[in-house]
Formats: sequence, C-alpha cells, structure tokens
Amino acid sequence: MGYSEGMTSQLKYEVTGVQHPDFPELHRIRALRYIESNGIAADTLGGFVESEANLSQEGTCWIGGDAISRDNSRVLDGALLKGYVTLSGNAVVQGRAVVDGWVVVKGNAVIDEGAQIRGDGVITGNAKVSGAARVEGTNYIGDDVRVFGNARIRGTAVLAGRTCVYEEGMVIGGSYVSGNVKVGGSAIVLNHAVVSGDVELSGSARVESNAVVMGKVKISGSARVQGDARVNGDVKISDDVIVGEKSLVTDNVTLRGFAHLGGSSWVFGDAIIEEYAIVIDSAWVGENAKLTGDAVAKGCSRVMGTHVLESETIDGDTRLV
Repeated sequence: MGYSEGMTSQLKYEVTGVQHPDFPELHRIRALRYIESNGIAADTLGGFVESEANLSQEGTCWIGGDAISRDNSRVLDGALLKGYVTLSGNAVVQGRAVVDGWVVVKGNAVIDEGAQIRGDGVITGNAKVSGAARVEGTNYIGDDVRVFGNARIRGTAVLAGRTCVYEEGMVIGGSYVSGNVKVGGSAIVLNHAVVSGDVELSGSARVESNAVVMGKVKISGSARVQGDARVNGDVKISDDVIVGEKSLVTDNVTLRGFAHLGGSSWVFGDAIIEEYAIVIDSAWVGENAKLTGDAVAKGCSRVMGTHVLESETIDGDTRLV
C-alpha cells in the first residue's frame, strides 16, 4: 500500500492497510495533503476503496466517513461521498455532487454537477441525477430516469422507465412514476399518486393522494387530479380544473377552465367540460357532448351524443342522448 517519497508528494491520498470489517478487499484511505473545497485536512482518514481507480487523485473529490467505492465505480472532480454511502458497479459520482447517508448508487448510474443525494435510497440502472437536483429519503430511481434542473425527489418515491423530472418538478411521498412521464415546470406528484405512460405534467399541475394517471395525458396550468380519481387515454387537462374523489376520465376528453369533476362521475369519448361546468355524483358525460358556462350534471344523469349544456343543471335519471 506504500508509495515512494517522490510519488507521495504528488498524491492527494493513499490507500492504507486498514481493511473494512465486513469486506476485507476494501481499504480505508488517508489524505496526504489538505484538500480544498471539501475541506479535508492532511492525515484525515476517509472511507473505503477497492483500488485507487475508485477515487481520482485529481481534483478535490473525497470519500469520507465509512462510505465505500468499489468495483468499477468512480468518484471524480470535486464530488463527495459521506456517511455510509455505497458506490458500486460502474456508477460515477462527479462534478460537485454530494452523496450522504446510507444511499446506494450502483449499476451505470451517474450523479453529476451540483446534485445532492441524501437518505437511504437506491439509484441504479442508467439513471442520472444532475444539475441542482435534490433527492432525499428512501427513494428508488432506476432504469433510464433523468432528474435535473432544480427537481426535488423526497420520501419513498419510485421513479422508473424513462421518467424525466426537471425544472422545479417534484415527486414526493410514496408516489410511483414510470414510463415516459415528464414532470416539469413546478408540477408535483405526491402522496401515493401513480403516474405512468406518456404523461406530461407542466405549469403548477398536481397529481396527488391516490390518484392514477395513465396513457398520453397532458396536465398543465394549475390543474389538479386528486383523491381516488382515475385518468386514462389521450386526455387534456388544463387551467384550474379539479378532478377528484372517484371520478373517471378516459378516451380523448378535454377539461379546461374551472371545470370540476367529483363523486363517481365518468367523462369519456370526445367530451369537453369547460368554464365553470361541474360533473358530480354518478353523472356521465360522453361521446361528443359538451358542458360549458355554469352547466351541472349530477345524480345519475347522462349527457351523450352532441348535446351541449351551457348553463343548465340536470339531475336524477335525466337522459340527454
């Protein structure tokens, strides 16, 4: 493990003979000089490596605490591993990234730029977390997921597929996001919501509680899908729409303005609900029907065909077909 005096003067750290208590192939490192940026004093004992290839001798990168870098994993530039972090496989932590806690980074995952990862989550596959992104908690990020910009991932979220969370987007709580989902703007997926497929969330849109959104849905503006609502298909939801309770939205529906859906209502086909229209209880609106203005469909009413309700209220077992 030793180095000649000339070599040592050029090195940032050395690999000591101190073995990891559980993995004897890993050895603790020791700083040979002051490492600026990360503020590591000479003679400071760091974490563990399998070989010098795991931690670059260049830059200000460091492995501290009882953190581990093993296999073909690398810590580069000014990156910092702390706590009990495990870096393995072909994973790379570089730039100014910080990984702390009990986080596991493995596979071909990359943590880059100014990203900060904390907690006891797992980042694996070909996932990449970069920019000023923050990941905290017991999250799982895998496959080809990208988290960048000022995105925030917190709690026990699961991100899979080719999901992208960017700009000020957030996925928090026990939410599950997979497929080709895009969460941008200041949109949020939270509190056990499920979002999958080719869904796009932008603006300050929210999918929350136990809501499920699937298909090619686009949610923008300040729209919300919440409660036990289900949205599936090529649906477009914008502005200040609220889809809540146990409502169901399918097919090619358009929801805009201040429309509100609740109860166990169902909106389907090419229906349009807009302005201040309301669909609640067990009402159905489908086919090419349209509710606009202050129209209300409630009870067990049905609005079908090409009917247009502008300001009327229908209730009970009323049928417009």
